[in-house]
Amino acid sequence: MAAYWFVVRRYWFINLAGLLLALVFLGLGLATGYPGIMIFGLMLVGVPMACILIFGGITRISELKPSQSENVLFSEKWTSGHSNRNFYTKIGGARNALTVQVTDGFLYIRPFIFAAHVADVVGLLHRIPLQSIIRCEKQPYQVFLEWNSEGCDESFVFRLRHPDEFVRIVNQARQAIAS
Repeated sequence: MAAYWFVVRRYWFINLAGLLLALVFLGLGLATGYPGIMIFGLMLVGVPMACILIFGGITRISELKPSQSENVLFSEKWTSGHSNRNFYTKIGGARNALTVQVTDGFLYIRPFIFAAHVADVVGLLHRIPLQSIIRCEKQPYQVFLEWNSEGCDESFVFRLRHPDEFVRIVNQARQAIAS
């Protein structure tokens, strides 16, 4: 993960230069009335940025998938949720873009490929050991999850289609690990 963030922080100016270049081509296209310049500029910037989003997302998500040996107890795609870490993570949640999986030992929360590139910034990528979960309860229209991560408590709010089943499975798995 450190190498991933090093690349993002180290080459931020490339994204800025690409954006400026796209604006230049857009302005040239509008000024000359020739749409080919605009299309060339969008391709020049859009293709590399799409590759960055896709391959960056694939790299991040591959780190947060259950292994073949783990038994998946619960899995739900197209869920919504947000982290309660700070103000930005609360407003930076995902709507119908998360996958939630519970295995024998971990709870995995991850978005789909395009959102994965920035998901760590807004607290949407998690691999939570079940023994570190403090509380998992159903609230009206949502599920509240709280866990201990490296000495500090974190929480996440989900909107699932099967919240009762999720809470039951997580609490049963926690009790099985504790005993």
